[in-house]
Amino acid sequence: MSLPKPERKDLQVTHAAHASHPACFIKYADKIANLRALAISPPADWPPERSDQYIAWSAKVIGPIQQQNPQWQGNPGLESACAQLLKKAR
Repeated sequence: MSLPKPERKDLQVTHAAHASHPACFIKYADKIANLRALAISPPADWPPERSDQYIAWSAKVIGPIQQQNPQWQGNPGLESACAQLLKKAR
């Protein structure tokens, strides 16, 4: 928490690309839960731009897991759920 928020967000993207297999599952599940919550009940104090930024950032976190992470063996259910939520949110 000592780093500025933009740096912390960038580090999450970088770390996701090299996370362990169990950590990837957690990352996917977390993004799915957050995107569902955002779709159902966005925070009252978030303007639409902030929601859009969160959605775009979520896609940046998930992308490297699928593309660059040798630990990730894939999970069609999680990948499909996340892709559908990202598509719907955009």
